[in-house]
Amino acid sequence: MTGRIALSGDSAHAPLQYLAQGAVMAIEDAYVLSEHVAAQLVAGTGADALDWDAALAAYEAVRPEHCRRVLTTARAWGELWHHVGDERLWRNEVMRSRDVHDYSFVDWLYGPTALTPDKEPAMFAPA
Repeated sequence: MTGRIALSGDSAHAPLQYLAQGAVMAIEDAYVLSEHVAAQLVAGTGADALDWDAALAAYEAVRPEHCRRVLTTARAWGELWHHVGDERLWRNEVMRSRDVHDYSFVDWLYGPTALTPDKEPAMFAPA
């Protein structure tokens, strides 16, 4: 194979359903790549001057880590929802004890989409 390729959406990172992020990650992928392509166009003199290697490298620098975090968090949430017995009772008590307006466990997920690794929001601190 020759040329360049960028995987996006479920072809790059198929998530479990527990955070409802499949389509969101595909949209974010397209947004991040388009922003990096646009930045290369502004810096150059037109489409002929577009540095695809730089645009794809910038995309690759930020998206895998964010998507890894979504995938591992979705897996953890799935495990949480499928507890049985005493673990289920513990989970239910923890959930009941939390403020219904406390989104601290997912604030990192629903904030602005990072264009560079240094803009990726911090994840939650375990309770």
